[in-house]
Amino acid sequence: MATKRRYVLKVCGAAMGAAALAGCRPGPGPGPRPAPESRAAVTVAPVGRESIAQRLELTGDVRPAATVLLASKVPGRLERLGVESAAGGYMPLSEGLRVRRGDALARIDLAVYETRLKQAQAAAAIAQAQFQDAQREEQRMMALFQDGSATEQMRDKAVTARRIAEAARAQAEAALALAQNDVAEATPRAPLDGIVTRKHVDEGNLVSVGLPLATIEDLSRAKIVLSVPERYVAAIEPGRTKAFVSSVAGGRGAETVVEKVYPAIDAATRTGTLEILLDNAQGRFRSGSFVHVALEVARADDAVVVPLSAITWQGQEAFVFVVENGRARRRAVQVGIRDQERCQITAGLQPGEMLVTDGFRNLRDGDDVAPREGGR
Repeated sequence: MATKRRYVLKVCGAAMGAAALAGCRPGPGPGPRPAPESRAAVTVAPVGRESIAQRLELTGDVRPAATVLLASKVPGRLERLGVESAAGGYMPLSEGLRVRRGDALARIDLAVYETRLKQAQAAAAIAQAQFQDAQREEQRMMALFQDGSATEQMRDKAVTARRIAEAARAQAEAALALAQNDVAEATPRAPLDGIVTRKHVDEGNLVSVGLPLATIEDLSRAKIVLSVPERYVAAIEPGRTKAFVSSVAGGRGAETVVEKVYPAIDAATRTGTLEILLDNAQGRFRSGSFVHVALEVARADDAVVVPLSAITWQGQEAFVFVVENGRARRRAVQVGIRDQERCQITAGLQPGEMLVTDGFRNLRDGDDVAPREGGR
């Protein structure tokens, strides 16, 4: 029995040893592992030349090209306040009413002024008659003096009388002109084409000299007034600097140029003031409203231009990556003017070089790259 147990143990041991030896033999295995990819995939685009403009985003106030305060030049009761047409029609004055230069907009009681005009006309007629009489008398006396029938004293007296009559006539004519002017001023007229933006008084009131009747604004051209930081003022040229104006309410904008640069800088805000004139025949811009203004403060044509997203910054220094012979090269560049998506490169890049536009975040100078050309 014991002999049999020893035999079984030996057989089992031999089998286990054979199995162990079999496990130590080399097998086919999974095969060799592939070498890791050593080139970084990047997107590139050739550096080119373009035009670029730097715009300053501002807001401005809309003002009329001209504002006139229609006022009474003579006192009296305001009988009518409205537009009288040549056909005899009448439209009461109200805000928003369009008027044309020369339109009769009001009428002050004419009774007193017409009476004064008649008095002045009569006085002028009397003065004219007296002057003519004195003139004839002077001529008669001159003839008598030459014949020896009148004395020198008589001649001089006739000359003086004619001069007095002439002065009286001039005085009467001046009084007549004043009376005629008062009658004309009793009917105030629109001094320009425009829109009534405010009515200051109602019909039936007594008005005095200088009392405002209505405000009229010429909005056929809108005057945009805006403030600009002092550092940009020197670069702005009236008649040349472009501006793009759009309403805060949206809609189509308009391109124009700066009309005027005020000579003084505001000491409190350190800003300069500009004026822009804009055609407003369609009434798109309302007086007193705000507008957006994109002011072109710098421009470069035929410039080396790259996307802003292709630039990395270290403090104040700018860098880009370019591809040279399959390797990434880190390049310091100088940045010029910028717009919202692009910038000008004034030094460090040449047209035709392959700029890395994507995939450069983990690149180092000298890394092998697999460039793929894409959009800028």
